[in-house]
Amino acid sequence: MSSSHRSAEKLHAHRMAYKDKPILQQRVPSQPSPSIAIFLRLVATSALTFGAFALYAGAVQLSLLYDDAPTVWRLAERSLISNFALPRTLAAGEYRPAATTLWLLTRDLFGWFYGPVLHMWNVWAHTLNTALVIALAARLGRAIGWRGLAFPLLAGALFAAFPFSYQAVLWAGALYHPVATAAGLAALLAYARWRDGCNGIWLSMSATALLVACISHEAGFVFGFYLLGVELLLARRRRSRLRRAAMLACAFALALAYPILYQLTVVTIWSEGNYFERSNDIPAILYKLAYFAQGMIAWMLAITRPAPGTTLQQHIVLALGLLVAELALGLAVLWRARALSLGLWALAWWIIGIAPAVMLLDASYTSDAPRLMYLPSVGVALFWGVVVAGAMHLVRHRRWQLVLPSLATSFVLWCVPFILIRIAETQRLAPALQAIDRDLRQSKPSDTFLLINAPFVSLPAEQTFLFGREGMHLWEVDGPDGQSWGPVWKWAGSVSGIRRETLALRHPPSITARDGYEEADKSFTTGTPFKYGLFGRAVDDAQLQDAILAANYIYRFDYDPPGLRARQIGRIEPMTTLAAAPLARLVIGGGSAGATLEFAAAERCGALVQLHLVWSDVRNLPRPTGVFVHGHDGQGLQTLIADADPVGGLVPLDRIPSGLRIFETRAIFVPPGVDVDTLRLGAYLRESLQRYQALKPDGGEWPANEIVVPIADDVCLG
Repeated sequence: MSSSHRSAEKLHAHRMAYKDKPILQQRVPSQPSPSIAIFLRLVATSALTFGAFALYAGAVQLSLLYDDAPTVWRLAERSLISNFALPRTLAAGEYRPAATTLWLLTRDLFGWFYGPVLHMWNVWAHTLNTALVIALAARLGRAIGWRGLAFPLLAGALFAAFPFSYQAVLWAGALYHPVATAAGLAALLAYARWRDGCNGIWLSMSATALLVACISHEAGFVFGFYLLGVELLLARRRRSRLRRAAMLACAFALALAYPILYQLTVVTIWSEGNYFERSNDIPAILYKLAYFAQGMIAWMLAITRPAPGTTLQQHIVLALGLLVAELALGLAVLWRARALSLGLWALAWWIIGIAPAVMLLDASYTSDAPRLMYLPSVGVALFWGVVVAGAMHLVRHRRWQLVLPSLATSFVLWCVPFILIRIAETQRLAPALQAIDRDLRQSKPSDTFLLINAPFVSLPAEQTFLFGREGMHLWEVDGPDGQSWGPVWKWAGSVSGIRRETLALRHPPSITARDGYEEADKSFTTGTPFKYGLFGRAVDDAQLQDAILAANYIYRFDYDPPGLRARQIGRIEPMTTLAAAPLARLVIGGGSAGATLEFAAAERCGALVQLHLVWSDVRNLPRPTGVFVHGHDGQGLQTLIADADPVGGLVPLDRIPSGLRIFETRAIFVPPGVDVDTLRLGAYLRESLQRYQALKPDGGEWPANEIVVPIADDVCLG
């Protein structure tokens, strides 16, 4: 066969291969201009970045959570300069000045550590990280010859909606993780920019960003390894030697110097090694590895559920087995797509990112901290982004090319409600703290606040994944009476910085849907979709009544449907003077025993009627004395019974000392179809059902010894 004939056959084969190629891979002459391509990239990146912001925008309505309150009061004593001091001992347990600087800026600009602003830093950092992940994916994609939008957008979407990132974004105190990640990503992109031949200022920016990552979180030093990985990947693809290895070695040494300095110089509860009883035996390491594996196999766990009754060991085997199978599948796709180096680079990111937690932290701490998956989630997003993009390159038909990103999009859409549900559930705590803050602002320095059945954690009734808590820590407690990082007043006063003596007690009889499991200072509720852990020293009825009568502002948390909420059930102050014109005097036994009802008013808001009462001058009441509250319709017929003792039904009227004035608000729910126009109330002896006389200020008697309270309609009060 002649050489010309062989050349003709090769040309024909080349044309047929080109014809069979998917349209996405064909080189067509009508390519968009560079300006249009840049515009499309900016539009797509902006849209995805805005989506990341919109997903977590509701976080700005959250209150401060977990140990945010102790952090607030600790940072209140620092300045922007002293924040960077390097003390020998840090009782708080960490040295993260770069991230905490944002909290100090909030205080200096707004006068206090306001929760919405602090939460906004987390949302902004996560939004910025989404854009940086897209930029990093685009740069790494060009290293293997990919210049399209598929890989960067897939990686950005997977990172933005990564399900385990919710804690790092919703919890203001977890700002360290998004800030360290943002600084580290900026360091990598600046280094790549410098390596492309740009001005040396980019190298200085890379080193500065690397330092910021290190002093934002102890794990920030891993970006030194990532810098080395960027150089190795770019040098390999260009088949060139490591460029300016001395510069890279300096940056790498800068990163590694930080953990050494931290270990030797900053003696904290973390670096001393005695805060946790670290469980680093083989079973513990396998458990932690399986826990973090959930991030890499989250898309599979989203569509599968373990069989009921499976053991922890079976969960570990399942997680590790799925991890091996999915990684093998992904790497096989990447090998066929000639993108194996980039896939291995992303996989190395994930491994390096989880290594500090797997090797150093206790298993129980790790399983309560999905925020530790935030930095490794960049590797997860890059790995599966390049796998899906690689599979798209292998598929010949356009229809199947669209199926693959559709599957990734479906997973992202599944993650969205997973995150939004946790935002909505955590928002339930905000109105409670806002109401407490309103009382703090009008209280006197000597006043005492009492919190009954306060929560320390919310948990989903049904787990989505295999390991770990999937709710949110609300308040950190380790000891009796809610004492942990600091007294409970730090939590209540964190909203506006007002300090009052505060006590948290747990009253098991008043906990709705109480779980049978209890600890010395903790108990749990049941319910759907979330259940709660409650903290505080357990007290009986008599002990709780003593605590209420010794307090000034009393709040109770309730957990029956629709879910977590709190309200002020009473306010108590000394009775320095008698009421000039009370609404009624309730007396029995010839007037020697009685109580004064100074004020009564009722408002309706939908199905809720709020009844406001003021009691005083309680003297010598026989026991047991009850308070009746009846609802009547427009015809005067009784349609509702809402009898209850004062202060949320917790303190009998006969238990109130004579020298106190008690303000209470009762929440009365009117069932659908029940007509209630007025409330009628009074006091009675429980055993004989004899009513107290209800006397008017002029000495007259209320008809039937019932004090009539009209209901004002459509008045919705918080």
